[in-house]
Amino acid sequence: MNGCQVSARSVSIFLALGGGFLFGQTNVLTQHNDIGRTGQNLTETILTPANVSASNNFGKLYSANLDGRAFAQPLYVSSVTIGGVNHSVVYVATEHDSVYALDANANGAILWKASLFDQAHGAAAGAIPDPQSDTGCGDVDFAEYGIAGTPVINYASATTGTLYVVSTTYEGSYPVQRLHALDITSGAEQFNGPVTISASVAGTGTGSVNGAISFDPKWDHQRPGLLLLNGTVYMGWGSHCDAGPWHGWVMGYNASTLKQTFVFLSTPNGASGGVWTSGAGLAADNDGPNGTPRIFEATGNGTFDSNGDWSESVLNLNLSGATPQVTDSFTPNTQASLTNSDTDLGSAGTLIIPDLPSSASPYPHLAVQLSKSGTMYLLNRENLGGYNTNTDQVLQEQTFGTYPYGLWGIPAYFNKSIYFWGANSNLQQWSLTVPVSGKPSLSLASQGSYTEPGASGGYYVGTFLGATPSISANGTTNGIVWVDDWV
Repeated sequence: MNGCQVSARSVSIFLALGGGFLFGQTNVLTQHNDIGRTGQNLTETILTPANVSASNNFGKLYSANLDGRAFAQPLYVSSVTIGGVNHSVVYVATEHDSVYALDANANGAILWKASLFDQAHGAAAGAIPDPQSDTGCGDVDFAEYGIAGTPVINYASATTGTLYVVSTTYEGSYPVQRLHALDITSGAEQFNGPVTISASVAGTGTGSVNGAISFDPKWDHQRPGLLLLNGTVYMGWGSHCDAGPWHGWVMGYNASTLKQTFVFLSTPNGASGGVWTSGAGLAADNDGPNGTPRIFEATGNGTFDSNGDWSESVLNLNLSGATPQVTDSFTPNTQASLTNSDTDLGSAGTLIIPDLPSSASPYPHLAVQLSKSGTMYLLNRENLGGYNTNTDQVLQEQTFGTYPYGLWGIPAYFNKSIYFWGANSNLQQWSLTVPVSGKPSLSLASQGSYTEPGASGGYYVGTFLGATPSISANGTTNGIVWVDDWV
């Protein structure tokens, strides 16, 4: 299932009330803070365990009402000049196809709002956000599909910057998806945008016509957070409720020209293999040959075979060749049962652990992949492990829960520990041990006592789907795990 996650119709601001407010705080320009999706902010100088634990020091300052649900993570820029005045700005995208710029220091006052289904933003007259009735699926929102994937911001200065975001609008009788490049100071389109998203690759898989598979804006759901890497904006797609002829797509567009430069399809000769990761962004590093960038993506249920179909896998995508291809991969030997039981490997995003000193470990480049099935995989980014029918060739394979106690989201990383909150479970900390010789490993270090009793609604009624933690710290001190709970 290419599924759901927490949403809200308002954005709340929390802060320690005694300290310098938001001015000068670290920019949050991409999902989970960085391209490795670690979720850590190591430059927090105001919030400490002491001042956030005191009820008279910490609490909600205000909330701002939105016109639709916000499944995308809000982003933040500390210095933006709007109307000749410098502001700290929170950017929020909604399923009503709106992007808000909210003043973080003025009770969430709206600095500007862009409605991406209007003609000024490329939509046809009479366009609306794609209604839920179009697909009959309630996987993310029970009313409409507009913006689900977290945007990404290219920040140059207080007067110059671009927010990239994918919208879905319903025009005439069919949805249209577009990539927008919005000026962060006004919401106006840049680079002659937006551009309509389309693609076609050779293949005989589901939905193919005359030996080709075309991108379908109705069934291919843009859920993962966008990635800005070396001048290219990358985005991924999964499905709506595993319905329709759908596949896992990854596409790249030049950030300055909005010209499509990269198209990868996970199952060209099969079915499904969605890239959805419960909204976690496509992960990347710059540790390829001669410092070249690499994308790491996890796929969901579908076809896995020797014919170029890559469901239930972690993939290392080659970004330098003329034709996108899988440079390296890991596929659990249980891939068939994972697909048959709908316990996707790709329900969680891939976490890139920050590089370790090569003198401290023979495995300096690590990654962690959790799954809906409740299994954790510690991976070597230089040799993910491939596919072995007998024993998975990974650094470590560890059970952290059983379905439905798996992960919808992505862990956070801090000080050689990862933190995550699985479905129907509680917050867990796993410590990373890195021997000078031998394989690194993860072990359970602590576990929270609070278990969310379950949601009152949503696609999985009565089920708590967990949460995606983030970390604030001042270097290696004053670390705090933050979790956005919902009831």
